[in-house]
Amino acid sequence: MKIKAVCELTGLSDRTIRYYIEQKLITPNYTENYLGRKTFDFSEKDIDELKSISTLRKFDFTIEEIREIIADSRSSTAVIAKVKERTRETVLEGKAKLVALDLLDEKCRYTVKELADKLTDFSGDTANLDELPKPSVKKTTVFLLKVLTVFILVWLPIVLSLYVFILLLREFRYPVFNIGAILLTLFFLGPSFGVMVISKTRSRENQALKVLFLVLCVLSIPFSMISTSFVVTTSETTDISNYRECTNSIDLFPDFAINDIGSDFYYHYTRGLDYTNDVYAQWILSENEFLAELERIDDLLEEYSESAAYGDEYTVMQQGDFTCMIFYNTYYKSLPFEKVTDNYYFYIFAYSETDYRVRYIYCNSLENGVDQPYYLELDWD
Repeated sequence: MKIKAVCELTGLSDRTIRYYIEQKLITPNYTENYLGRKTFDFSEKDIDELKSISTLRKFDFTIEEIREIIADSRSSTAVIAKVKERTRETVLEGKAKLVALDLLDEKCRYTVKELADKLTDFSGDTANLDELPKPSVKKTTVFLLKVLTVFILVWLPIVLSLYVFILLLREFRYPVFNIGAILLTLFFLGPSFGVMVISKTRSRENQALKVLFLVLCVLSIPFSMISTSFVVTTSETTDISNYRECTNSIDLFPDFAINDIGSDFYYHYTRGLDYTNDVYAQWILSENEFLAELERIDDLLEEYSESAAYGDEYTVMQQGDFTCMIFYNTYYKSLPFEKVTDNYYFYIFAYSETDYRVRYIYCNSLENGVDQPYYLELDWD
């Protein structure tokens, strides 16, 4: 293999490879023309040796030390000890230089002479690193607390907002996203992203801006969480095969299997700081299924009446062809089939004996009467 190809394989220059040959670290085959120009032909073994020599050179083994190991591998023990000691001295010298540079006043402007004089003075002070004062536990603790505080302030708004978003997303199978709320959330999270960008620079102006952004990070935490709670606003489906079990327990609703009995279904769930939750399901049953369902509902209502909460009331009302069996709470001052002016919840089982139709309705809202129960919009004639 020619030297050009060897250079590409090993990453070494032509001049370096010829130098290693001159130093007798490798001895490839060659031909020589009448002018004395040598043309080398490298074997796979020569290439492996060049790669090994290159690695040792990166760890500061000298040519002479490599030659010693090639001549006798037993000498490697002593050679390694020398390289380790030499490397240690180099590291200590580098540390001393770094300490001297750290002692300079970054805010001061030096001339070349002043800078040289300062470094000369400092180099004498840092000649023996073992005698340098070690960082105190107090300073180390304060530094770590600062790092932890900045980390919490920067990431806490993002983590909390993401947590709220995930909680909301898990409640909906078919989420609808509010673009305005997304943009508002990104606006409130702006200080957190700003700190990340500014932390890459160290000018005094940027440090002041960083402190300002950290303060804004703290102030933005509640606002970012509130705006995130509006990102996922509604979830709707009109296909019973896609029905998702409600978060709230609705004991009056049957767990029908999807079959050919025919059904109309509507589910709507809205959530913000408060929420509105409406569920509506309707089936047309056979006469036997209808009678069995009435008996089942009677048993459920009896159980529910025994464990009803304070203020719960039960009433039966007629709406068109439907008989409506209703549970509601008088504490909220909202009566069935009236426009509400306060929070409300209603459990309704309605049935029509004319066509064996049954309806299951649940309406619950903490919107203080802003929203009206879904069942008021239904056709009851």
